[in-house]
Amino acid sequence: MEEKRIDPREEMENLVEALEVLLPSRNLISQLVMLLPLEHHRVRDMYPELVEDPDYWSLLCNALGLSRIERKGEVVYEPSYGSFSSKLRTIIDSLFELIRDNTKRALLSSAVGRIVLNYEREWLDSRLEALLREENISKPVKKILRVLCEEDSALPEEIKKKTELSDAELERALYVLKEFKLIEKTYDRKLKLESRVAYYKHRIIEVIMSE
Repeated sequence: MEEKRIDPREEMENLVEALEVLLPSRNLISQLVMLLPLEHHRVRDMYPELVEDPDYWSLLCNALGLSRIERKGEVVYEPSYGSFSSKLRTIIDSLFELIRDNTKRALLSSAVGRIVLNYEREWLDSRLEALLREENISKPVKKILRVLCEEDSALPEEIKKKTELSDAELERALYVLKEFKLIEKTYDRKLKLESRVAYYKHRIIEVIMSE
């Protein structure tokens, strides 16, 4: 029997496709893991498909190694140390860091014979698109992101003054932006773009201006 010839380009393509299956912009499980910690009611709202079968959700939590922690009467899920979910986050973060580099991405594209996208930016785009589809928070979110793209950091009261949002609008939009890991709090109560998100300020401006 004639031995099948192995095509190295096809092998490389298979490898890259296997990595792409892990991306949070393309896989709900990875997306959930990258957004943890999350309260149970938010997991239910955002990923109803994952929790609709309570037995399977319990199995999934065990398989991923998610800890259930009670905070202020709410059940919060987060990755356990050394668990599948924590290792998955490490792999995805490493992949993001690698593919962010234009030269490395170009070499990989040449090796597989197609354009390999910047996976980290793709993940950013998917989160921005999800937020901007929500009519009740899209305008406040855009206003806050614009301020934080112009300023390195700002206190909540400074953001409120610049955006002219009500307390309720500001609180809701900030909550969701933190939940989507787009902004973070500094040691002195200020808010800023999450460190890896800040790398794409130009992209954020481009997206919010086109809406």
